Amino acid sequence: MTFDLAAALHRKEEYETSRLVDFAFRVRARATRALAGELGLDMHVATALLVRHDEAGVCAALAAQTGRALDEVTASYRLHHAAAARALVVERGDPSPHRLA
Repeated sequence: MTFDLAAALHRKEEYETSRLVDFAFRVRARATRALAGELGLDMHVATALLVRHDEAGVCAALAAQTGRALDEVTASYRLHHAAAARALVVERGDPSPHRLA
């Protein structure tokens, strides 16, 4: 049996990509939930927005629903996003890819 380096590198790339995408989604979910809670909205609203929109769309929808300025909501979202990323790094470790060498 031979070792297929290309297949091994492909598997590693898929693994690292899925890990980074999972981390990014978890950060978005936590930030959206925290922002919706801060704005006094139900968590079901946050979940629905998270599934339908990207970050800019979530901020725009929350601003429209609450009547707040988009800049204010976006700034608050960024703060929650940074806090969620820090918390996830503490809980799950640094998401940067593992080097082979």
